[in-house]
Amino acid sequence: MYLLLACVLIHSGGRFAWAEEPAAQPTLFEIQVRLTIANERAWRELDFRKSLELFREMREVTAERSDEVCYFDVSQIDYILRDLERIEESSPEQKQLAVRWIKEMLKGADLYESGKYQEALPHYRDSLELALAIFDQDSCFVVDAQHNTASDLLAIEAPKEREEGVALALAARASLEKQQLTKIFSYRKVNNVLSRLYYKQEKYAESLEAGRIAISLYKEHKAEGLPDYALVAGITAECLLRLGKTEESLECSRSALNDNPPRSGRFAPYRIRLLQQYVRAKIALNDFEKVDLSFQQMLLVADSLIWLGYPTELRIEHREEYLKFLHSQGETKRAEEIQAEIEEIKAKSTPQKSRYSD
Repeated sequence: MYLLLACVLIHSGGRFAWAEEPAAQPTLFEIQVRLTIANERAWRELDFRKSLELFREMREVTAERSDEVCYFDVSQIDYILRDLERIEESSPEQKQLAVRWIKEMLKGADLYESGKYQEALPHYRDSLELALAIFDQDSCFVVDAQHNTASDLLAIEAPKEREEGVALALAARASLEKQQLTKIFSYRKVNNVLSRLYYKQEKYAESLEAGRIAISLYKEHKAEGLPDYALVAGITAECLLRLGKTEESLECSRSALNDNPPRSGRFAPYRIRLLQQYVRAKIALNDFEKVDLSFQQMLLVADSLIWLGYPTELRIEHREEYLKFLHSQGETKRAEEIQAEIEEIKAKSTPQKSRYSD
């Protein structure tokens, strides 16, 4: 969802693989963020003409500076412009449908960002129905509505909803593939959510296939610094390990950790997952170098997230996994210290349901 792009970038804490000292002039990436924020304002004001002008400006500057890192390439922008131009040229009746579509999409997005996934769902479904009435099946905003609804269905955490989410994500992916739009941001985000949906269904081979596509596009787009890359990389590493591809799992988690995923804040659990998959692969390969250090880092990050509600049960589970490793290595003294920490945490807290087991 394009209006939420800036929100994602802000929450990432500026951790991008390409981050350097602030340039004297804005980079193409920074220009695109500015224009995306302006576009959100235009959409909230129901000003489609302004939105069209902003994306035309974005296309012009992106075409001129095509060698720079950006979030939207020219192909993606053209895909968006096609729908915006259709609204601009449409009848008054179609424009009224477009107003209803954008209102439903914005309401769904606001509720989703507030964690009210069940409340967001009818708005996302309505936005998809309206998009299909305004645009053609393969349009950018139909694909976007399918992705948004699938993401919300994933967040609701129910088997029936996951089935519907997979169907929507597959439809979006097929539409993009039919148009040979397999290198753009839309294709990346659809494979991201599809990987996560399949993972929740314990369909690890299917999750791996979608995750590999997403990861390759993050790398091609030089977007490894974004938090959602760390999330899909962690899931992919786990799928690889579950499918017996241990060395590949190790490389996947190691590569993502080298891109320095967030150590604090709401996205830090993605780092924990990567560390967890890293140590599991190392242990499975009988390669114990850096395993102890990685366990310590995992505990440090998990403990720093108490204020964000990181589940007590996971803090205990991480220590129990570390404890098992210590016993296997004959590290009795350190094992006693970790056991004492486990008992202390249990005494102080009541375990709570995980919100970070995506």
